[in-house]
Amino acid sequence: MPKRGENIYKRKDGRWEGRILLHTPNGKRISVYGKTYREVRDRMQEKKRKPVTDVCRERVSDATDLWLASKERGLKASSVAKYRNLIRQHILPLLGKRRICELDRDTVTGFIRALSCGQTESGTLLTQKTVRDVLMILEKSVRFAGELSFSVDKKGLAGKTGGGKRITVLSAGEQSRLEQHLLTDTDEKKLGLLLCLYTGLRIGEICAMRWECIDLCEKTLSVNVTMQRLQIAGDTAGQRTEVIESAPKSDDSKRVIPIADFLIEPLRKRKPLLQSAYFLTGSEQYIEPRSYENYYKRVLQATGIPVCKFHTLRHTFATRCIESGTDAKTVSVLLGHSTVKLTLDRYVHPTMNAKQASINRMAMSRQVCGQAPGAE
Repeated sequence: MPKRGENIYKRKDGRWEGRILLHTPNGKRISVYGKTYREVRDRMQEKKRKPVTDVCRERVSDATDLWLASKERGLKASSVAKYRNLIRQHILPLLGKRRICELDRDTVTGFIRALSCGQTESGTLLTQKTVRDVLMILEKSVRFAGELSFSVDKKGLAGKTGGGKRITVLSAGEQSRLEQHLLTDTDEKKLGLLLCLYTGLRIGEICAMRWECIDLCEKTLSVNVTMQRLQIAGDTAGQRTEVIESAPKSDDSKRVIPIADFLIEPLRKRKPLLQSAYFLTGSEQYIEPRSYENYYKRVLQATGIPVCKFHTLRHTFATRCIESGTDAKTVSVLLGHSTVKLTLDRYVHPTMNAKQASINRMAMSRQVCGQAPGAE
């Protein structure tokens, strides 16, 4: 229970929240957050002493700058770059110059609607997840500044926006043509594509893979690092980038994956003396993800397969595993996911052949039970 007149509560997430009513024409109420009761109380007293004109002088751009700066040490460089891009591309153009005290439910709802309708800097429609991420950044930035004068029902974002990503999976015929091409005059780069097709590796993981992570005796490979090209920290324009190696996107992404038997001999023939050599080159020189994806697209063109993203190999791996009877939990572990639901929602896409086989099994089961299709 809060002390009388203080309006300070302990939230379900363990934090403390205090609410203050400012003496402004619209009677604006703000929230102050902290880890302890005393911290919130002290911040509330500081806010009360602070002139209202100072509170209303702070802009959304100030809040996002402060919040991002507070996160730079605790987050991976890739996450910081992602948030910086979302702020620069979507929040600042529409809300950057707005004063924080001007934000309310209607303003933020209109902002979300604009993002969903393609009213962005690039003019593209955003996916549901991207809209959610932008809203999360906006909320946390304003809350970090000590205020939160709006509340948006996130359930209203449940419907798909126009920018939903199209998931692609190689057909059985396309996969066969690709494999035949990769097994002809095989080199390290072709072997890399085969590994991705039979292990579900991400492009950054195969580019950062070194031979010391491959155990041919145990027939396994270990994923402990990934490679990315990211914006250089401090480059607000987002035009300068550098290639970095870092830990995978999550702890679950660090994993050990079995290697298919038919790949062991080609791998053994290509294994260099230098254990620290990159897998794709056999030397200390790496191939960055952007260059390797361009190579992958040239391979698709050479085999007559419609050009698609490199991640299609990962989609295809997961789908083939499920089609062959592998349980979803095993596929989830192989992909490095934290939950089975994530695997099923994102990477398992039944083909039309699989759907047809399912329908036929259902019809056959009715015949076995003595009830012919169409019988009353």
